[in-house]
Amino acid sequence: MKHRISHPHPCDTTFLTKAARRTMRFLSNEDGVTAIEYALIASLIVIVALAGIAALGVQLGMTWAHVANEVGNVT
Repeated sequence: MKHRISHPHPCDTTFLTKAARRTMRFLSNEDGVTAIEYALIASLIVIVALAGIAALGVQLGMTWAHVANEVGNVT
C-alpha cells in the first residue's frame, strides 16, 4: 500500500493565511538585526581602540627616543 503525502493546494485559504502569518512573523523578528547592530558597534569600538593604541605607541616611542637622546648627551 502506498502512502500519499498530501500537499496543501496553493489556493487553499487556510494555507495562504498560515503562510501570511509565517511571513509576517519572519519580517517582524528583529533578533538578527539586533545582533548585527551589536557586532557593528563592537567593531567600531575595536577600530577606535586600535587607532588610539597605535597613536599612543608612536608618541611613547618618540618620548623614549627623546629620553635616550638626552641621556646620551649627558654622559
